[in-house]
Amino acid sequence: MPRSSSSSSDEEEDRRIKQLREIAVSFDSLNQNKDEKPSSKRHQKSEEDPNAFEVTPEFQEFVAKKLRKKLDE
Repeated sequence: MPRSSSSSSDEEEDRRIKQLREIAVSFDSLNQNKDEKPSSKRHQKSEEDPNAFEVTPEFQEFVAKKLRKKLDE
């Protein structure tokens, strides 16, 4: 039985609406992360902080001297 052009147009329109809905859902899920607060940089900062263990400058110098001595051997 041949399809009428109206039925074919309706099917095409339904297919396009379905595609647009899928795109909209994908877009919304991608943008959810933008609404969230950024993660704390505190942990990263502590890894880069040379005085993270709260040692004195004198102790740092002592360790540096010992390390230099070992590396020069």
